Amino acid sequence: MTGLGRLTRGIHNVRRLAEIVRVLVRHGLGEAAIHLRLLDAVPAGLLAGLHIRRRAAAPTASRGERLRAVLVELGPTYVKLGQVLSTRPDLIPPDICADLAALQESVPPFPAKQAAEVLRAELARPPEELFAHFDPTPAAAASISQVHRATLPDGTAVAVKIQRPEIAGTIAADIELLESLAAWIVEHGVRVPGFDPVGAVKEYARSVRRELDFTHEARVAERFARDFHGCEFAHFPVIHRALCTPRVLTMEWIAGTSLRDLPRLREQGHDLPRIARHGVALLLRQVFEHGLFHADPHPGNIFILPGEVICLLDYGMVGQLVPEDTERFAELLVAVFRQDAAAATTAVLELADITGPVDRRALERELHEFIAFEAERIMAGVAFGEALGRVLTILREHGLRLPARYTLLVKALATMEQVAHDLDPALDLAAHMRPYIERLIRRRYSTRRVLRDLTRTARALLVLGRTLPTDVHGLLAGLERDGLKLALRPPDLHRLTYARERSASWIALGLIIAALIIGSALVMHLPIGPTVLGISLPSLVGYILATLLGLGLLFSIWRARRS
Repeated sequence: MTGLGRLTRGIHNVRRLAEIVRVLVRHGLGEAAIHLRLLDAVPAGLLAGLHIRRRAAAPTASRGERLRAVLVELGPTYVKLGQVLSTRPDLIPPDICADLAALQESVPPFPAKQAAEVLRAELARPPEELFAHFDPTPAAAASISQVHRATLPDGTAVAVKIQRPEIAGTIAADIELLESLAAWIVEHGVRVPGFDPVGAVKEYARSVRRELDFTHEARVAERFARDFHGCEFAHFPVIHRALCTPRVLTMEWIAGTSLRDLPRLREQGHDLPRIARHGVALLLRQVFEHGLFHADPHPGNIFILPGEVICLLDYGMVGQLVPEDTERFAELLVAVFRQDAAAATTAVLELADITGPVDRRALERELHEFIAFEAERIMAGVAFGEALGRVLTILREHGLRLPARYTLLVKALATMEQVAHDLDPALDLAAHMRPYIERLIRRRYSTRRVLRDLTRTARALLVLGRTLPTDVHGLLAGLERDGLKLALRPPDLHRLTYARERSASWIALGLIIAALIIGSALVMHLPIGPTVLGISLPSLVGYILATLLGLGLLFSIWRARRS
């Protein structure tokens, strides 16, 4: 099925796409709808009276602010899309990332009756049998779920997270539309600098599908609790597994104070610089020791318990690293600290997914310039997150993309740095990070590790030595039998194919029109059927049909040239 067929499959998709175009125009992004060729997929009748090229109502608003307004108006699913993309500066430009990071979910709660129905469907019992008390008024509501406070029969206070009814189906339909839209954009050769539509939708789909499964969040919370067992400054909520399903999550109710409420924390006598140190240590241990880290440690997800103990909430967005990941990241940081552009270039090339040719010399020159001007500030701990964001921008400009786990890591470090600086402006994130990096580097180049790597290399060479003769023989035999075949894929081949198919359609339509005109002329004066104004009715119908088809052909050519 073509991109157009996928995109317009079903009246819901067509109407939703028309609504998207209208919202884009309303917020001054009509030119984006034209550039993305969305108008080709929407019947003109659904856009009647719409001034596509109308300017923004607030011309001072940035493109990211206008896009944020579009996502808010389109609804919770698109708000979630914006939140996910705000963590991927390698997929969208960093200025838009910064504006999307300000997206906040503001959705009304669903009725308590529906919450009870979800509990009964998932746990086979109504709330009054599951809990000694269940508060019908939700404590918080988000796009995917809402949280109710309840009490277990033994008196334990718990938070019950309940998924919105039918949200999974709604999100599945939205993802299908977004995937078709991304395929449509790519198929038509639309280029948006710094934006990868297919990658953006894939990242969103992967993230939101994982978030829809509450058992995944339960496992992550339990893993954090195991990793930090015995830690004096960290607490993770207890998960009540018997009351958890893919759509229901029951965990310990945390009665601490949100990090958003700094005045209250001061009134309670908390040591804010100590909280900052604990928060930084908590994230760095997750990243460099355990390999599993909370990817969204903003103040709303951090609660403070007595003794400056930190409790992280909301485990829907996490990142996972293997030891090689943290070692490569550490080598990049060491290269930046030492102002070694060559080593930094090698490190980023090891981190990135390389899908095409890379101008290493140009990349190294740009990294050298960046390090020369920014390294001192980085080492002073003033703008560590900003510096990492700049590295991502450089990579994106050179066609390199980091895997999602690294961009989540950069997002988490930048967020925690900002949180820590709000608590203690003098905190130096780089100084806190340095001991972890030094341990990683020592471990990577330890005698045991070097011997292990040599052993692996020797085994790989032995395997290669055994299989290479057979592989070469098979290759030569294939060349002798089938010859050498080259597959050429010009970057705009799909666009050329589309243009060729469209031209062929126009030619075919032109031939049909010509045949109708010639045929109508031949039968004009033949005594066939009734006549109108002396012209036989079949001939008149042929002329009318040829005129209508000709006008349609002219309009199609005119619209194609405008776009």
